[in-house]
Amino acid sequence: MTSQKPARGKRTKATTKQHAGASKPRKKKLSPSKEKHRYVLANMEEGYYELDLNGNFTFVNPAMCLGMGYDAGELLGRNYRQCVTPESAEKL
Repeated sequence: MTSQKPARGKRTKATTKQHAGASKPRKKKLSPSKEKHRYVLANMEEGYYELDLNGNFTFVNPAMCLGMGYDAGELLGRNYRQCVTPESAEKL
């Protein structure tokens, strides 16, 4: 199915389902268990982080940001080796 170009920034009816949902991401309501875990991670005093397989930060809690001296926006997507000494990187 071909899609028509939108006129003046508006969507046309000829768009595919794949494109129709792309403009408005749906937020899922978290289960009570997930809400509890999110609260604990955000409020604990210890630094917590998650990395992808390449060593890039995918999640950091506020304590981790405070301990490293970066905002979450500065850490997310950055490789951990850019934020620590070479000696510390080998230990991680």
